[in-house]
Amino acid sequence: MAAESDVRATAREIRIAEATARGTEWLLARLDAADLRAPSSLAACYKLPLLFGELGLLDEGRAALARLRAQFTREDGHTVDERDASARARWCDLYEDLWVAWGANRLALSDEAAVSYQFCLRHLNPKIRGFASRVAGTPHGEGIYDLRATALAGLVALDIGDAETARTAGTFTLRLLEDQPEPDRGFYLTVDDDGQIIRSRPDMPDRICAVRGDQNNPLYYALGLGMTFPAKLYQQTSEERHLDGARLYGELCMAHGRRILCHHYTGKICWGMSLLHALTGEPSYKVAADQAVGHLLDTQMADGSWWLPTLYSEPEDQPPAVTLDRTAEYTLWLSLAASASSRRNAAEEGER
Repeated sequence: MAAESDVRATAREIRIAEATARGTEWLLARLDAADLRAPSSLAACYKLPLLFGELGLLDEGRAALARLRAQFTREDGHTVDERDASARARWCDLYEDLWVAWGANRLALSDEAAVSYQFCLRHLNPKIRGFASRVAGTPHGEGIYDLRATALAGLVALDIGDAETARTAGTFTLRLLEDQPEPDRGFYLTVDDDGQIIRSRPDMPDRICAVRGDQNNPLYYALGLGMTFPAKLYQQTSEERHLDGARLYGELCMAHGRRILCHHYTGKICWGMSLLHALTGEPSYKVAADQAVGHLLDTQMADGSWWLPTLYSEPEDQPPAVTLDRTAEYTLWLSLAASASSRRNAAEEGER
């Protein structure tokens, strides 16, 4: 039985390695194409520095970072595509800044990382211990602090080595779990200036307020970030409360069943479940991780890029910027999930 399990694990690892290689090759072949040489869309390129940094492709990552900086980083350090209505509708204005800071740090460009990271720190509320959903000058959404910005900022803080900010973000992430007023009505994602859960706001779409199973397009990736960040924080601090929090976010994810594991937001769930299995060895996390990995593998196209069948009925309907964005992100999450699985396999091998 153990031998059969080892064979299945090896076959899965081979498929992930092949998918990661094909995704990387597809992206590298487009680095000098018009849409990345002088990117007209930030969505097409802001995840590339982190991916290439993770894979050790430093020259390529630095080139991608320099190009997006030239096009989209303002004098105040904010990286934003003013023309991208979908990014504004996300209600998470620091999202691209945090990806860019993380990527620059992985590329060993600490000064570049600081440009974006310091901009983000200006939007940390020390009383709430959360990061703002909106930055100054954005219409609507003042006084809102959300899980997505805070958990992602926590991951970046861990990578940069800012332990104080990581712990601050960790407190917010765990407190949000504790303060949920109506668990059967969904998971609320934001708080106000007083730290109170926002159940609804006239200017705020429901999917920004909460993740609910009956929504058309729930922000599942928010729960994925909520699961992954405390898991990584536990790795660094060994504080059980963070592992407990990661488990609770994992349970929230698994309560959504197969839908969350076969979705266009499955990538972060894939990494989070892989991390939890690596940390705990619990079979339920491996089952969920394998299903999420399977979805990512099944939606990769023959040329190495990714198609989102839950959003676009045919690959040709998918905008090029979306294809670039998800190919970079899914290649990254598969690589990180494989690393987590390798650590677990090594631990189990040592126990035999």
